[in-house]
Amino acid sequence: MKRLSLLLISIFFTSVVSAGSVPAGSLDRPAPRSRLRCTWPVFRWIERLRQGNDVRLEIRAERNAFSVFHEQTKAIDKAIFNQILQSSQNASHLELTSESTVLVYDVNDNLKLEQHLGRSPGAKSAVWFKRESIRIGSYPLDQWGGFIAEALHHGLSMYDVSENGKILLVSLGFKQTGPDLVRFDNQSLVLSDEFYDHMMLSWHHKPVAGANGFAILVHDPHWSASGALQLVPGLKALLGSNQQHQFIFLVEGEYGETRQVGFNSLDLVVDAAAKSGGAEPLVYDMVSRFLIDSAMAYRLLYDRHLPVFAIDDARYLETTSPGTRPAERFKTVHSIRKLYEATSHIDWAATPQGKEAQKSINEVFRLADAYMTADIRDARGQGLVDYYDQLAMILDKLVNVGQGLKETHPGIQIESEISFIKGQAGAYQAQRQTFENALRRNVMMVKYISEHARTRDLRIPVAFIGNFHTDGITRELRKQSIGYIVVEPRFNSVSGPKEFEDFDRLLYEDQRKAYLKSLASTRQLAVAPTVFDVQEYYAPHLKRQSVRVAERQRLSALSFGKLPSKQVDFQAFNNALRENGALTGAAVEFDGAGGGERPPPGLDGAFAFFEPGGEGKGPRFLVFDAQDEGWRHQGRYKYLKEAKLVLPFEGDGNRSRGKVVFYQDPVSKSMFAAFYEPQSKRFYLFEGEKAISALPIMLSLKPRKDQGVLIHTRVAELRPGNQGGNDDG
Repeated sequence: MKRLSLLLISIFFTSVVSAGSVPAGSLDRPAPRSRLRCTWPVFRWIERLRQGNDVRLEIRAERNAFSVFHEQTKAIDKAIFNQILQSSQNASHLELTSESTVLVYDVNDNLKLEQHLGRSPGAKSAVWFKRESIRIGSYPLDQWGGFIAEALHHGLSMYDVSENGKILLVSLGFKQTGPDLVRFDNQSLVLSDEFYDHMMLSWHHKPVAGANGFAILVHDPHWSASGALQLVPGLKALLGSNQQHQFIFLVEGEYGETRQVGFNSLDLVVDAAAKSGGAEPLVYDMVSRFLIDSAMAYRLLYDRHLPVFAIDDARYLETTSPGTRPAERFKTVHSIRKLYEATSHIDWAATPQGKEAQKSINEVFRLADAYMTADIRDARGQGLVDYYDQLAMILDKLVNVGQGLKETHPGIQIESEISFIKGQAGAYQAQRQTFENALRRNVMMVKYISEHARTRDLRIPVAFIGNFHTDGITRELRKQSIGYIVVEPRFNSVSGPKEFEDFDRLLYEDQRKAYLKSLASTRQLAVAPTVFDVQEYYAPHLKRQSVRVAERQRLSALSFGKLPSKQVDFQAFNNALRENGALTGAAVEFDGAGGGERPPPGLDGAFAFFEPGGEGKGPRFLVFDAQDEGWRHQGRYKYLKEAKLVLPFEGDGNRSRGKVVFYQDPVSKSMFAAFYEPQSKRFYLFEGEKAISALPIMLSLKPRKDQGVLIHTRVAELRPGNQGGNDDG
């Protein structure tokens, strides 16, 4: 039997047709599945995508229909490339991969040209490709609802809608089929259904067999709370399904005098704070604040005897903050374009020197815009270092241009743009240095990973690394004929600027003490907190937090006890919430037969809602009707344990317009759904037919009058967009 993990497909709506071209009721009632099923050849391609084939799909909405295309890429020679390019508008943008810098030319809607400028040793100086969009099928626009309904039968697990200015962005998440077993050294590693509920095999790094040992590489999302909360139960499922093996954790990050990683009394402090209650609310609280990492959280909850070894290179671990992180990209692009507009009003002298100066200045602006808008999602290793180096130098040139223009034309008002761009040049140069230091750390990490992979003490090494390191480390493991798999949490959001800022404040020594005092942070990157930190900061915080948790539990029991009748299994309910990192520790309320707080129109079939909290407010979970028959079935409690309640990404100009995440119980086959409603900032939870019938609320989200519709898809490994595409090592 095949298992399932998560693959994301993003669909973007941009302005090409008027909003009025979407029929008002077109998404409200999907056509019957039996009538439509045979008319959707696109799902044959989606199944190939789920199986790990390199498939790119594109969906476009026209005035009365939407069409589905797949992309076909073919190598061509330079002469054909130039011949086709002459007939195009020559509009181009940059894409970066691990091996190449790619210039992509949009010839027309169905044809793109790619010029790959190799960077790796031995790579050709340039390679040319033709990327064609081939139509799979076209369908009436009013069948979009039917398309989504059918997608549910092909692994659709997420539907997320946001907008950024005049762009409406929809992300669809599909489950990717994965293997039950991975074989190594005449043995096997079991990958269970529960593992795939929380984790996935890396899309870019396929499992590799080797004759000299085996290792599990875990992409540890240092900067992401949602990723960390998925990783803990994912580790539990992975190790719990493989009790025939022994494991050792290998972790990157700061370490003390020894590479053997202990608790430094944190285990004793957690036990003292938890008292008779469970440790989960306290441990997940620390994870969500990034006071501890996922490896430490797993050990505190499930296996305190599991050995842990630090594998990093302290010489290249940055302990002083590099300064301000780069701002959201759209802000820098906006400043660059404002500066360009100011220069475009200059009356250049009608001389060869003046025209040449204008040409040179325009070239700098063109390069700056191209690099700032480049697609860097697939860039790793040295390619990313080179990119940030080039970007910083280009912005420095832009600053020089601005300063020179200010001297020759004192009247133009460009001081704020020059200052901002100068700051961004420094921020990107610091980013380059961070990534360069991270590359240097690979040597030490490979040394220890390979040593533990080759040993025959029956312990499988589980190495926690940032995804930036993976290309270099896996390349070296292959050279040594060491087998591996790369796994990562199945989270479906990205980190915003504040999360990166909070992470930095705890990451660097010059900011850590002040941040620990407030304990309003995310997480550190050390392998373990120091004994001093545990006693001085963690212990008081956990004591306060345990009081809050105990009070919430008391009020929850009081609320439950006041109900005249109920179907809820209170113990099963509490156990489920305690094991879900998003729900554990939430204030719980029971609303009798649903006579109190109600969901908004269209979502009144929900059996509960969850408020993630924030801005000084803690998380809150409310049950609408404790007499609901659904509480008699174990599938609902299993869902509460597994529910992915990850806030949509809002940043870089993105604003959520709603999100739904689906889950099917493997035993009862019941469908569950969590709808995020952006006005109330709540997740509303549904079961069975109500989960499906509420879907049109999401599908009916229409563009504003000034927004049109063009849909296209592409695979994204962990998250949409390039924010957080690498974790700084």
